[in-house]
Amino acid sequence: MPTKPKRLVTLRLTILPDSGDAQPVSGGNPNCGAAPPPPPAVTPAVTPVGAGSVVAGVKLVKLFRRAWVRRARARVGRIVCTGRCGQVKLVAKKGRRVIGRGRVSAKGPKAGLLLRLTKRGKRLLAKKRRLKAKVTVWVTPPGGRTVRRQRAVLLIQKVGRKRHQRVDPS
Repeated sequence: MPTKPKRLVTLRLTILPDSGDAQPVSGGNPNCGAAPPPPPAVTPAVTPVGAGSVVAGVKLVKLFRRAWVRRARARVGRIVCTGRCGQVKLVAKKGRRVIGRGRVSAKGPKAGLLLRLTKRGKRLLAKKRRLKAKVTVWVTPPGGRTVRRQRAVLLIQKVGRKRHQRVDPS
């Protein structure tokens, strides 16, 4: 059984000028070869890697579960970045009260997070010897987006050793 021939619904036709120096036409029907030329390819500028051209990103913000406090300071974590870490800010809170702050300007790809207790933080820690605080860290690498991390950290008062006094033999 023979099949019916398909009907042609639309026919598009582009007429080119009939001269000896005919060039392709820009615009017109893209289905018949007269599409506009593609835009020129953009090549990124190449800069040396060691010259700070790499946009730094934050790889790791590690906040410890416990931190031992000695002389109103505690190392509460560390950060690792792909390039320079830039500005790092820390705030420790107990409820709505700020009990510690810290600020680091990291020149390299790694930095330790050191928290300094405020007067209120020292007083609370002296009463209980341990204190659970919410520590928030903001890392702003140069040319990158600010990264924020939070964690509850148990601050533990490190008790100093007793020092023996020298006995004068006389």
